[in-house]
Amino acid sequence: MKFFKIGDRVVLNTDSAKWSVQVEEGTKGTVESIHGDGALDVLFESKKNGGTLRQTVDPEDLDSLEPMKFKVGDKVKYIGIIYQDLKRIVGTVLEAYSDFRDYPYLVDFRDYPYLVDFGIGSLCCAENELASAKKFAIGDRVRIVRHIKGDLPEAVGKTGTIIELLYDVSADGEQYDCILELDNQDLEYDQSENLFDELEKLPTKARKKTLKAISAEVQRARVKFPDNSHLCHALMEEAGEVVKAYLEGEPIENIRNEACQVAAVAVRIIEEGDPDFEVDQ
Repeated sequence: MKFFKIGDRVVLNTDSAKWSVQVEEGTKGTVESIHGDGALDVLFESKKNGGTLRQTVDPEDLDSLEPMKFKVGDKVKYIGIIYQDLKRIVGTVLEAYSDFRDYPYLVDFRDYPYLVDFGIGSLCCAENELASAKKFAIGDRVRIVRHIKGDLPEAVGKTGTIIELLYDVSADGEQYDCILELDNQDLEYDQSENLFDELEKLPTKARKKTLKAISAEVQRARVKFPDNSHLCHALMEEAGEVVKAYLEGEPIENIRNEACQVAAVAVRIIEEGDPDFEVDQ
């Protein structure tokens, strides 16, 4: 007996002549809903009927498909070798065609002015020609976490603000992704050109506040309950308190406090473990 869940990518493995609507063997689709008797409603990708066709099928008539790596709207960068002018340029996935095995992704690169000179707008790409792109914007606070290229290896660990996104090749032929305005940290230069892969976003003020609250709760809990026994039991109990607070309509601040206790117990399990369970260290 085959089992699928909603959202699974599937392919028809049999002739559908027994159905009221013909769907060819090998047609791919997505599971939309599951009937009480186990039958599945599948939205097939058909060249007829406006491009899609919904049909109820037996799970035994389907095989699983590997999910596509990227979906419509994903930000990706070109890492292939055919179009060198696109190297490391970031685009947006417009379409993801599971039926096009060789070049399943249509990617929009038209936001990048210098590509107009090459007559390139949208491009069909193979999966191995694309990589996920980190999403940064002007004004983002970032830290330089690694040195891949450039003249400032000493800037690793320093922080700054993105002031410009780069879509062109610099005068020396090097391609960077952005320019940082570096914080005053005893460096010879106050700006740095960087790749996105060299950066990580700094936590926002709200995230810092949350992490500070969790850290304080961890310290409080260790004073009150220094023994790390039964931490997994405590985790389940605290998680239940969060759900209970939601169901009873408690103020959001109470819910956040309960959630903070859940996070604190999880941190203790990460750092201390739970001796109630024997696991390989």
